[in-house]
Amino acid sequence: MQVISTTSELKQINGAANGFNRFNNALSAGLDAAQGAATHPFTYAALGFVAFAGYVYGRYTYTPSSRRR
Repeated sequence: MQVISTTSELKQINGAANGFNRFNNALSAGLDAAQGAATHPFTYAALGFVAFAGYVYGRYTYTPSSRRR
């Protein structure tokens, strides 16, 4: 096993871990929403659409271009 020396490597690993955590959270939230959608289809469909639209809007308008990957 190689020793991690540079801070940039640590930042990359940290970023990967953060990305994985975000993916995991999104997945569990998605599963919760799917479970709720089975009982309240229209309400959850509307909420999901609003949340998705808000995410896309915030992602592409609010963040500076330098932070976008």
